[in-house]
Amino acid sequence: MKKLLLIGLALGVSFSSFSQTKVAKSENELAKNRTERRADITFKKQTTLTTNEVALKTSNAVLLDRAEMGKSGNAYSVLTSYQRCMAYDETTGAILGTFRADPATYPEALGSGSVMSFYSTDGASFDAQLTLNPDPAVHALRYPSGIIYNPEASSDLSETYTVVAGPSHLNGTWDYTFYGVSGMNAGSQSDYYHAWASENDWARSSMTVVPEAVYNTGQDYTSVGDLGVDQTMKQYVGTTDNPADGFDWEFNTATPDWLIDESDGHAVALYTAWSAWSKDGSIGYMWLVGVSNDSYDYGVYQPQIMYTEDGGDSWDEIELNLEDYPTLVEFLPPWEDDAGNPGTVRPSFLTGDRTYPGVVDYDGKLHLFSNVFGSSKGDVLNADNGYWVVGDIKGGHIFDFVINPDGIQDVIFVDSVMTEEAADNAFGDVTWNHRLQVSKSIDEKVVFAVWADDENSDDGTLKNPNLYAWAYNTEVQLASEPTNFTGEDLYAGFYFFHYVAEYTPLVNGFYNIPVSTSITPNEFGANDATAPITHTYVSGIGFNQVVGIDEALVTNNSSFSLSQNQPNPFSKQTSFTINSNIDAAASIQVTNMMGQIVFAENLGTINGSYKVVLDANTFKSGIYFYSVRIGDETISKKMIVE
Repeated sequence: MKKLLLIGLALGVSFSSFSQTKVAKSENELAKNRTERRADITFKKQTTLTTNEVALKTSNAVLLDRAEMGKSGNAYSVLTSYQRCMAYDETTGAILGTFRADPATYPEALGSGSVMSFYSTDGASFDAQLTLNPDPAVHALRYPSGIIYNPEASSDLSETYTVVAGPSHLNGTWDYTFYGVSGMNAGSQSDYYHAWASENDWARSSMTVVPEAVYNTGQDYTSVGDLGVDQTMKQYVGTTDNPADGFDWEFNTATPDWLIDESDGHAVALYTAWSAWSKDGSIGYMWLVGVSNDSYDYGVYQPQIMYTEDGGDSWDEIELNLEDYPTLVEFLPPWEDDAGNPGTVRPSFLTGDRTYPGVVDYDGKLHLFSNVFGSSKGDVLNADNGYWVVGDIKGGHIFDFVINPDGIQDVIFVDSVMTEEAADNAFGDVTWNHRLQVSKSIDEKVVFAVWADDENSDDGTLKNPNLYAWAYNTEVQLASEPTNFTGEDLYAGFYFFHYVAEYTPLVNGFYNIPVSTSITPNEFGANDATAPITHTYVSGIGFNQVVGIDEALVTNNSSFSLSQNQPNPFSKQTSFTINSNIDAAASIQVTNMMGQIVFAENLGTINGSYKVVLDANTFKSGIYFYSVRIGDETISKKMIVE
């Protein structure tokens, strides 16, 4: 295949073809710094199991629509949140779930390491088919992702394909990346096994389909004892002339200017690489959480983000300074010196959940989500000195960090997480956390976040997770309230290991986020992570087309327009302009994040252009929504007071 060498500012970028012959060494992923180090072989069946308590609500409870998708042989299929286990195809309306197989349910599966595709066009019933079924003595497939590939935009599901990917290991050694293609409805199948080019050649997150290609994301690094150096992000690109014959896979790479700990000889970079792409596949972002030479002065672990406008052929680094950002100051405590004196607010992304998903909106901006804490005293090179001040929020605060090539554009508060992740033996010998997941509307104008929490936990631990969701309309800058969608459901507290599709359809004016959840109450009660588990599709988690403030979206037939306030944020005065095409009474209202009215004024009858000036002294520092109403129409926008 074609090989290129590309040079970016302060980083090396390359595009290479795969080799499929070399077998790699065993996994060793920065264990000292609590990175994800998980392999099925590290879990052993318990000889003594204590049943978990199961307490369903009464039959009078609300019942969300649920449909069984299929089964996996054990819970280890759903341990990692970076897998793309759910997908939606807008042309066929099909929903796809990709998980490992349960040989007891699907006798044709040669082992629990085979990969299953579960698909539905109505969300009520699912069909199952084997997508990859290797000899378990040769390949054991783990943590699969899957998408629907529909190159001809056909409405006929039988003309589409399932594409799956993930890591494979054998006898304790991570050795291959698997790629499989299967025609939907048991059509043609092909498989590819890329031998790792190094000992840590991961390809495992943020899988997506773009016109004429499939993208996947991973990272590569060199182990130094229990640590690593030269962490490089990889964008895997799959292309094909005929999907029935499989895909050709190549990759792009991008390496930040990492801070190096000379005493240990490792780069201060952690966790899985993530990516997000525009729908057409041209604009993309990749990131790893860590510390670069440029960001060392901030004293925290934060995303080191690369940006491309050419589909990944070349990458540039984005300078990101989140120190003392106004929204963060409202929620996060500052760092402290040795004497306990407060300094600036520095958000630390070094969280227990280790999830940093993102989506790209219609304007090419990245929405990167994470639950973060405020940083504390201590040096990022000293792992024993602590990194954050937790305060009274156990799980941190979730924010939507809006970023473009120029850096941070906005920080939007989503919600506070009230619990810590569950104990290691919460279900058999495994645990779960809040599993922050994100999605976006088909037109890329509305972004969604979904996570698990349990605000009624007696000890602040996530014991019985419910699913929360939040929506943000990027076009008019309006957010919904974070909502617990399952708290009153019959299965409240039993929403474990959920996954969310990248795209959310708009169905009869309702954004119905495709969500799966795993482990039934009976399976949870048995408390055996090595036993088969059930994957369920849950419908009804989402938002009406109008999100946030009622009547806030701009319609094509609007009789007036409202400009964004300038400057924004502001510390003295700001102004915005109303342009009305009708003679009608106008009014303005300003509300805070809690929906409370903090300012209101009747503007009288206006026609034409009208300028409104607001004084910062009228408000406390924070985020507000200003709404203008003329006649029966209302338009709202967001402003920030410093």
